[in-house]
Amino acid sequence: MGYYKTDEGELVKEKTHKIYSFTTLATLKAQTNDVMEFARQMCDDWSQECIAIVIDGTMHFVYSADESETLTDEKLLKMFFSRVKRCANIDTVAARVKRVPRTPSPKKK
Repeated sequence: MGYYKTDEGELVKEKTHKIYSFTTLATLKAQTNDVMEFARQMCDDWSQECIAIVIDGTMHFVYSADESETLTDEKLLKMFFSRVKRCANIDTVAARVKRVPRTPSPKKK
């Protein structure tokens, strides 16, 4: 199950799907565009804002075909900050961050 908050602050619970696939690096390089296009099609078919794809531990968000053509840096930042604002009070999060003092490195002789 997955959860997210709407712009109105409502918590939504929805079923999620995990798909695992293993391949060689050469095949991955050759098929990356096809995989991304398949994810874009899933966004459209399932009316999702985006689909997350994890490749070697790095998560990539693939947006629907309609959205990806108009997705600018400014739009991405606005989306990011609206999520941060919905999910947490940034002042509260910042107050919880502990500063770890740096340990001086030992002097070389």
